Amino acid sequence: MDRVPEGNALTNIALNLYCFDTKVQLRSMLKSAVRSGLHYFLPTFVSPVPQGVVGRPEYTMSDVYDMAINQGTLEKHRAINLRIRQEFFEKEMGMVKEKPKSSILKYALGVVPVAACAVAIFVKYV
Repeated sequence: MDRVPEGNALTNIALNLYCFDTKVQLRSMLKSAVRSGLHYFLPTFVSPVPQGVVGRPEYTMSDVYDMAINQGTLEKHRAINLRIRQEFFEKEMGMVKEKPKSSILKYALGVVPVAACAVAIFVKYV
């Protein structure tokens, strides 16, 4: 009976402890670094980071899962990852058409720097 909760915890942690959205993942990593430092100096007041205790013998996967839930990491990443998986599935299956990207932004990012360089070269040699 002990193995089923551990297996379910492992599956959920493997899918959702890290976020598919790179901006959210970067913020989570920064928060984890701060939390790790605080836990190092104040271990009785700050719980450890779930990613940092995976594989340590004193913690089970259920403990790691519980930490991630209590810190809000798992629920937030689960929602974001589910949205990203759904959007990918819809695009891959042709259920949703991709909207054309704005060419104005490409124009501004591509032509304007080239024109500025050309003007600078022209001004330098004239």
